[in-house]
Amino acid sequence: MKKLALGLLLLAPAIGCLSIKPVGPLAKQMGKPDIDTNPAPGVTVTAPKDAPQGPVVQAAPAPPPPSLRVTPGEVTDANYADAAKRLMEELEADRKSMEAMPRYAEVSVIPGSR
Repeated sequence: MKKLALGLLLLAPAIGCLSIKPVGPLAKQMGKPDIDTNPAPGVTVTAPKDAPQGPVVQAAPAPPPPSLRVTPGEVTDANYADAAKRLMEELEADRKSMEAMPRYAEVSVIPGSR
């Protein structure tokens, strides 16, 4: 009984070691690749010369400057209500001009990736 228990005890870790893969500088020489590089049956691979080009990247135009209808030096105790009204009109005009800007996708480029 002791021999059977000892044999199972020594055999149990060996069964678990079947899924261990080599790691490090000698991994290519000792192990096999994890994935198959061949395409699946019925799948065609396009050559790089036939592949479509990447997206066209262009810089977005600069936003329009603020209209500056009201400056702090123009506001006094006598005309604060008129200045507040002009400021609200200025903010609304600036918001509309920003909404009219075209929207571009932001594309991150990793240096050395191309």
